[in-house]
Amino acid sequence: MSAAPATAPPDESEDATTLFDRRQYEALPKYDGHTATKLKIRFGGSVEIDINDLDQLEYYRTLILGDEVSLTVDASVAKVNWGHETKESTGRVVSHSVGLKVHSYDINGEEH
Repeated sequence: MSAAPATAPPDESEDATTLFDRRQYEALPKYDGHTATKLKIRFGGSVEIDINDLDQLEYYRTLILGDEVSLTVDASVAKVNWGHETKESTGRVVSHSVGLKVHSYDINGEEH
């Protein structure tokens, strides 16, 4: 018979009678007394393909409409926005979004 796995001691900042972990709520962005109920990250910008770089051209040629692609991008935070909307179906929604402007990308370990 195996012993039961050891459990971590309870977090001292949590009360056993608490319905939810308030640290998660406290970490949400707040503005004018409103707490975000929806968080979004938006991407924008473009990076020009070097038509003299055969690796970039080869990758570009593999991009087919509807296919999924995987690449790593570097971006800078360009915007921070707040939005408010009230719907009958969902109630009040306060959204917070961060806009990232892509300035370079990485394909197979090579930055472009």
